Amino acid sequence: MVSKDTSFDYLPYEINKYIYDIVCLDNTPLLNYRMRFINREFKSIVDNHNGEICRDKIDTELDKLISFGGNIRMFKWLFDHEIYMNYKDVSSLISCHRIDILKLMMDYGENEKILFNRFYLSDGNISENFSIFRFGIVNRSFLLLACECGDLEIVKFFLESPKKKIYILQVNAALDISFINNYRDIIDYIYENYKYKINNKNIKKIII
Repeated sequence: MVSKDTSFDYLPYEINKYIYDIVCLDNTPLLNYRMRFINREFKSIVDNHNGEICRDKIDTELDKLISFGGNIRMFKWLFDHEIYMNYKDVSSLISCHRIDILKLMMDYGENEKILFNRFYLSDGNISENFSIFRFGIVNRSFLLLACECGDLEIVKFFLESPKKKIYILQVNAALDISFINNYRDIIDYIYENYKYKINNKNIKKIII
């Protein structure tokens, strides 16, 4: 009598691997990764998968937002399979205070290009009404977003990077945002490290 039990737990490893190799060509990246939670065998299959995965299907914004609180292992798996971050993804990582993922991104050239793309720099004028709630609508500097979020470690990440030059140009805009939100740690850090770039208006605010 043929068993009707079709649980993956009872299938040979080779069959489960074949199934994954097929379905991962038609699933979104996050769904492909989450298949590792089916059972121990699939965990091994997904973790060791070095073949193609689908790049044409995009995860929903909700799925992405949930994933931004996930384990760094997941991001490394995505990056190793050439699934990289875009502007909105990085903005969400900053708002979720994921300095660990930002540092990991530096190991991947395509991700690094996103982090230090001049296209994402505003002119640094506070009159643009920069706000964390607008980052999905218009492009804004990652440094200014980090200031808006009050995250000193991420501010340091951008201002101390080997490619920091494009962000150092924005220290006065960063101070403007920090003054509005009274982020003294960011203000003190910028003053101590980039005083030579601070304009007279902001110098007076700091001294007062």
